[in-house]
Amino acid sequence: MDARTAWDWLTLEMGAKAGDVVIVGHSLGTAIAALLSAQLGREGVNKFDTLAQVPDITAPVLIAHALDDTDISHTHADVLFNALLDPYLPSSVDASVHPAVLLPADTANLTRLHHIHADWDALTTSQAARAVHREKIVKRIEVPHFGVLHEFEAPTMGAEESVLGRRITLLKMNYGEHDIPRVEGVQDAIGRMFGLIP
Repeated sequence: MDARTAWDWLTLEMGAKAGDVVIVGHSLGTAIAALLSAQLGREGVNKFDTLAQVPDITAPVLIAHALDDTDISHTHADVLFNALLDPYLPSSVDASVHPAVLLPADTANLTRLHHIHADWDALTTSQAARAVHREKIVKRIEVPHFGVLHEFEAPTMGAEESVLGRRITLLKMNYGEHDIPRVEGVQDAIGRMFGLIP
């Protein structure tokens, strides 16, 4: 893999410290960046499935996407951010136990309808608890004429000291289409998040 070769060259041959290297991906490259990040924690995965890599990424993460991107919907960035956030929210009732069914109008199904209603109540209660906790841990900053930044600091999930206080950030710009690296301000956000700019 080219990304791993570049990593090995930087860290092994050039002597760069792992903490000084920022892994950046754009468009399809986000899958490669996620894959490399995950491989640094474990070896052996070779897929273009960014979402599958999320549980193994222990470094700080910045996801940047423009609302006007017509190539890839900005909702893909939301899915990744939510996948990174999910382990830090209260567990949710499994939505698969709430089938969308139309019941015949006979009394034999009233008991089943009561159980579905109770399950639905449990689901909505757990979703409300998740929303309240999300509001507490995710900082939302609106930047006029630029976009919105969503950020949380992930608490330690494992024994590794490096996981302490890692930041997970979603930067949603109003404009930029599919060319995020050239949007003014994005490089500054990257630099500040990863300590490249004071």
